[in-house]
Amino acid sequence: MSLYIERALKGKRTDVKIPRELKKSYKKHLSWHGGGETGFVFEQPVDKKLNGNAEAMRLWFHETSKLVLEMGRQSEK
Repeated sequence: MSLYIERALKGKRTDVKIPRELKKSYKKHLSWHGGGETGFVFEQPVDKKLNGNAEAMRLWFHETSKLVLEMGRQSEK
């Protein structure tokens, strides 16, 4: 089982920088040509640290979501 966050940005986004804190969980860069979007996938396996620890899972989602949303904002500037 893994925790999973995905972000889509308009256009072919080779300019987007993945934050250092997300590099370990960064899995894929997807181009959706039909939709004109580029997708970014972040995945965290539920390991010993997270297994059975709802607060640790919530914290991963919270912190990762903030960084992923900021990634999109930076690319809009």
